[in-house]
Amino acid sequence: MLVGCYIDGDRVKAFISILFSFYVSSAIAAEEYICAADLDSNDFGVKTLHFNTDSAAATIVLSNGWSFEGKITSNRKHNDGKKINLYFEGTDIVPGYDSEYVLFSWRDSYRVFGVSYFKENGKKRLHSSAGNNSIDCEIKTI
Repeated sequence: MLVGCYIDGDRVKAFISILFSFYVSSAIAAEEYICAADLDSNDFGVKTLHFNTDSAAATIVLSNGWSFEGKITSNRKHNDGKKINLYFEGTDIVPGYDSEYVLFSWRDSYRVFGVSYFKENGKKRLHSSAGNNSIDCEIKTI
């Protein structure tokens, strides 16, 4: 029997929560997505998309040939598949313009759409839309 011992309930809950998080994260397999779209020469949109759910690193190539490095900002279940949000910060190609894209499952396939925006007076201002195109994805467990 312990005499004079006090266990802080909040600390125990936090410790158990951390242990559970490690267990869940180790039980979920990481995936690598390699996606390519079949775009017409006049289409503007995503040509290729590559990302890794473990590192959250992402690369996108648009139909005009511009390539950007970014990251996964959200990954969740959607339509018996996934919905994955990706963020790409502006580069020297288009300084000050950031982009966000969403890859989502749709009727046994995937679709991708995105927008670019610039920041003005602390607010995001829509610049352009990158369509809502079907895209073929190969998904590997890593």
